[in-house]
Amino acid sequence: MIKGSAAPAPGGTLAALMSAEMHAFARSGRSLIWTIAVPLLVLVIGESQLPKGISAQAPTLEIVSIALALGIFTLGLFGYATVLATYRERGVFERLRCAPVPAWQILGARLLVQMLAVILQAVLLFVVAWAAYGVAPSLVGAGYALAVTMLAGLCALAIGQVIVALVGTAQGTSAVARVLFILLMLLDGFFFRSSRWPSALQTFAKWTPIRIATRLMQDGLVSAHWGAADVRYLLALAVWIAVLAYLGVSRFRWQAA
Repeated sequence: MIKGSAAPAPGGTLAALMSAEMHAFARSGRSLIWTIAVPLLVLVIGESQLPKGISAQAPTLEIVSIALALGIFTLGLFGYATVLATYRERGVFERLRCAPVPAWQILGARLLVQMLAVILQAVLLFVVAWAAYGVAPSLVGAGYALAVTMLAGLCALAIGQVIVALVGTAQGTSAVARVLFILLMLLDGFFFRSSRWPSALQTFAKWTPIRIATRLMQDGLVSAHWGAADVRYLLALAVWIAVLAYLGVSRFRWQAA
């Protein structure tokens, strides 16, 4: 290091990286689609299928839960995994690692921006449900839902991190993300009910991250209460986060294969 020079403050470099990531995110049409259009489309389609002339408070909140869970996990696949793989393939990470920036901040900035997008999804869905359908959760229920939103967001980003870690190319990452997106739609129970599935498949689906997140959000939004079963779901979601985060970080490669 040249005498008299000083390394940039960690907080300053992280803020600069986040600013750049937020600017790139705002300009990315694909990221905005996964953040806004997908969950809103699920909400509108689900609401249109409800019988008219009945109180739609609880059913609409259940649809909000499904829309939010699906939006969060698709954002982890397309808004995080595919972008991360593209960065790596274009050599962005190699150039950043040559700068005086801690390695954890390079990924941390992207993670923080994605978490802000997850929170934006939740707030946007609550606002639309209230403005368009006159439905709003209680403050306690909204608090439960936002807590699950944060946990589900971490899990979704961990899934994206694992995909990028195990798949060497941006094209391969995009292909895997599309396949998982279809599986998420099946597992979330919006288009296909799982009650007719084989019992073993129903049990597997019940403990997948997206179904856990949907169940916790529904219990929080509709009844504003979590019981003993929800505590088990929270523990299961925490285990998913820990395992996926370990795999994603330990196997991550900064250079494209």
